[in-house]
Amino acid sequence: MTEKVKLELLVHDVIDEMNQLEFIENPLPKKDNTPLFGKSGQLDSLSLVILIMTIEDKTEDTLNHRISLADDRAMSREQSPFRTIGTLVDYMFEVSNDVGYG
Repeated sequence: MTEKVKLELLVHDVIDEMNQLEFIENPLPKKDNTPLFGKSGQLDSLSLVILIMTIEDKTEDTLNHRISLADDRAMSREQSPFRTIGTLVDYMFEVSNDVGYG
């Protein structure tokens, strides 16, 4: 299984948890184009923070490496890496590669 697939499955697991715990009003489908944050996003700021923190923790627990997603690089981009599930997974893969885990 590739690193990117592992990251995608990890994101799907976190979304399942958030859906079960009803952190969000409407359950999020696990599709690459599912809007997370922004104009058409389904997450408010608090839900996005919970999603990011949970993903960071699970990455460390399950893949044995720590990545930081909410950093200056993410915040300074013209388009947020948190727009959709697909852009989030792509960003996670980029960050993992940059720190030598991809």
